[in-house]
Formats: sequence, C-alpha cells, structure tokens
Amino acid sequence: MNQFRSWFSTLSRCFRHDPLPQRPLVIVAVALLAGCVTGPWIGKFAGDACIAGWFGAVLAIGFWAALASRGWHRPAAWALISAIGLAGASWAVARVDVFSAVDLAWQLDETPRPLAVRGTVVESPRLLPPPAGDERRAAAVGPSSGCTLAVTAARWGSRWRPVNGKASVLVAGEPIDLP
Repeated sequence: MNQFRSWFSTLSRCFRHDPLPQRPLVIVAVALLAGCVTGPWIGKFAGDACIAGWFGAVLAIGFWAALASRGWHRPAAWALISAIGLAGASWAVARVDVFSAVDLAWQLDETPRPLAVRGTVVESPRLLPPPAGDERRAAAVGPSSGCTLAVTAARWGSRWRPVNGKASVLVAGEPIDLP
C-alpha cells in the first residue's frame, strides 16, 4: 500500500494546479500525436471523420474562448487541448486517403521506365502542339500525339496487378483513329 501511495504522490506532482501546465508544448505535442494516431482508426468507422473533426475543433475553440473569457482557465485549457487533438485527427484522416492502396502512383518511382498497363482510353488521341520557341527544334522532333488512359492493371514481371489511376500516353507521330 505504501508503494502505491508513493507512486500516486509522484504522479500527482507531475501535474500542476496552475491553469497552464509546466511544459505546454509537451501537452500540445501529446494531444496532436493522439489525434493523428486515432484519427485514421476512427475514420474507418465514421462516415466523414475529416469534416466532423474540423467541425469539432472549431467548436472546441469556441468553447475555449467562452470558458477563458469567464475566467475558467482549467476547463478552457482542456477545450484547447481537445481542439488540437481533433485538428490532428482531421489532418491525419485527410492525409491517409489521398491515394488508394492500388493507385498506380504507389507503384512507380522517380526514374522513368517502360511499363505495361491495361486500361480504357478516356480522352481520344489528339495532335500535340509543337514545342514553343525554336521552330527548328519543332521540325526535328516531328509531330506527336497524346491521349489519357484510365489504368486498370499493370504488369510487374509475369503478374498483372490491379491498379487504378490515369496515365498520359505520348506517342511520336500523328494521332490514330480508335474504333
């Protein structure tokens, strides 16, 4: 029992009884980290967790302003910490699903290389304008055409992997008519 009492007194000394904590940036960092960690997890169960989180953060800021103006500093601090956590959660939810797991962009790297893809032509092939500036360069390059392709699969080795995304296809020469 004495050991529990000494542990509890040590823990209680970590918290000050003043309205502001001793190290406010540590509290802010913990609240932000908690929001960033729990946000994507909550986002799996909630419909639009990003908008709900931002709305909750704005509401918590409103509570903070109302409580601080009345001199209730401790509840105001908790409202501010909640706003920071909710903002972190909303940011994390927004950043997690920028690209889906099967997006073609995840499969590519910085160096260009040939890639076999399957897809559907979204935009018909069109003649691209010649490079601006030097007309001699435009004549040397020759005509080129391009189209947009909605990619459904990409080949890595001997396997086709499902992917999604759009690719711009550039071809040297005049555009061809598609059936």
